[in-house]
Amino acid sequence: MSAANPAFVYGLVWTIILVLTAQRWTTQLLPLNRSTVTLVVANIVTFAAAFAVAAAATRGTPTAEAAGTTPFELSALRRLSKRLFQIWVAGSVVETIVGRGLPIFWLLAGDTTRDYRDFGVPSVHGLLTAVYLTLVVAHFIFYRVYRDRRDLLTVLFLLWWPLLLVNRGALVWALFEIAAVQLLTSRFVLSQALKMAAVALAALLVFGFVGDLRTGFHKDALRGVVSADAQFLVDDLPSGFLWVYIYVTSPVNNVVAAIDRLQPMYRVYFSAMNLLPTIVRDKVFTDPDNRYALGLVNEAFNTATWYANFLGDFGVRGTIAVVAAMQLVIAWFYVHARRGWLWAVLAYAALFQGIALSIFSDTLTSLVTIAQVAIAVGYGQWTFRALARGRFREPLPAR
Repeated sequence: MSAANPAFVYGLVWTIILVLTAQRWTTQLLPLNRSTVTLVVANIVTFAAAFAVAAAATRGTPTAEAAGTTPFELSALRRLSKRLFQIWVAGSVVETIVGRGLPIFWLLAGDTTRDYRDFGVPSVHGLLTAVYLTLVVAHFIFYRVYRDRRDLLTVLFLLWWPLLLVNRGALVWALFEIAAVQLLTSRFVLSQALKMAAVALAALLVFGFVGDLRTGFHKDALRGVVSADAQFLVDDLPSGFLWVYIYVTSPVNNVVAAIDRLQPMYRVYFSAMNLLPTIVRDKVFTDPDNRYALGLVNEAFNTATWYANFLGDFGVRGTIAVVAAMQLVIAWFYVHARRGWLWAVLAYAALFQGIALSIFSDTLTSLVTIAQVAIAVGYGQWTFRALARGRFREPLPAR
């Protein structure tokens, strides 16, 4: 089984999170309950079933190499990435002017009234983020295919952008999408595992540094949230370990606290939040008592895994069914990505981060992810039509 397999990834990350949460290394964590474990285990099983169904349903689909479309797809993607880069740069310049600078400069200037959430033009910023992430994935694909250092340098250059925005979330999204391409385009051997572990460690250290930057490097503030038998997280390890532990266990802790007292509405309400542009969402969801689908154990940690909105609308059984349907879609894209179709690789990279971050929040139904998938599918449809019409009989040059 490939390490990029979504069923494998989902089972692995959720098993790890349940084990880490059970340790209760921070004072806010509650004991795991049967309902939460049942919910997670049920969807681990449904994901395995979804992959089996998707694989069987697409068994006759040829690989991109067999269809002879790979050279053209690569050259078409190169053209698309150049256009997208122009759009992203122009849009980012406008957003920087509108925001009177970047969040990193706000922070360095002592302006604590604003952060990355205040940067950019509402709704437009989400689209530019989708374009940005598509560029990261596209150039990493180019690097994996051509081994051209210019493409790798482009990826590294792009990864500075979330740091300038002091936005750890965007950095994590980008890194997970890069990981998806890496796993899809290589055999998972020990050397690859060690390389990915090194990248993960580096990302963890950067994550901790950004967290410390935002809290003013006050270690005592972290010591107060750690349980008595886990002070080693503050005293002996880089702060990134504790920051990551807090961020990955707090969401499931909110589920644990609320799941047995749920009163679902059995209608689409919370589930539609992510599907609306920010401008519309702020006008539709104005009830302060219905801001979060589940209650919060700690107001500072206001996410509750990707289950939260579905649980608030449909209860445990309904959530299992809704998530299973989403898993089937993810598995369908994965099967095509494994067969070398670049449009599917672009789309699956976005979906992969949704799986990996499902332990934190619902990024899968985010308009950023949906826009990424739409760009990928649109690119795929364009290449199919161009080939069918004989518009390009010879592959375009790689550059």
